[in-house]
Amino acid sequence: MNLRIGVLLPLLAACQALQPQPAPLPEELKQSVEQLYEAFDFDAGGGADWNSLEKLFLEEACIVNPFAEGAPAQVSSRADFLREFQAYVRSESVRSTGLHERILAVRVEFHDNIAHTWVEFEGFLPVTGELKTRGVDSIQWVLDSTRWRVASFTTHYRR
Repeated sequence: MNLRIGVLLPLLAACQALQPQPAPLPEELKQSVEQLYEAFDFDAGGGADWNSLEKLFLEEACIVNPFAEGAPAQVSSRADFLREFQAYVRSESVRSTGLHERILAVRVEFHDNIAHTWVEFEGFLPVTGELKTRGVDSIQWVLDSTRWRVASFTTHYRR
C-alpha cells in the first residue's frame, strides 16, 4: 500500500503541474484579442477590417458560429467564415446601422505557445448604443512566430 502511495503521489503531482492555470493576459495576446474585436466592428455602410481578420486567423482555422441568436451552429473554414461574415455585413439587417462589439471580460489559460481565451462580449449599434447581442467566444490561439493567431473560434449567444 505504501509503495502505491509513494508511486501515485509523484505522478499526481506531475499531472497537476501540467494543468493550465488561469493567468493574466500576456501583453501580446491581449493586443491580439483587442485587434480581433476591433476588426469585427463596422459602421453603417462600412465593412469590417478584412485584412486584419485574415491575418489574425490561421488559414486552417475552424470557426463554429451561429450568425443569428438561436440558429444552429455552422462549422466554417477561415475563407468560408469571412465570405459569410461579408454577406452578413452587407445584409439589410445591419448594413444601415453597423455593429460594434465591446469586450466585457476575458479569461485566459495558456502554456508557452498555445492559449485559450473565453471572451464575454456584447454587440451594440455604434450610433445609438442599443444592445443587439451578448455572448461568449471560446478562442484557441497559437503563437505563430511572434504573433498570436486564432486556431479555432466558437461563439455562444446568450439569450
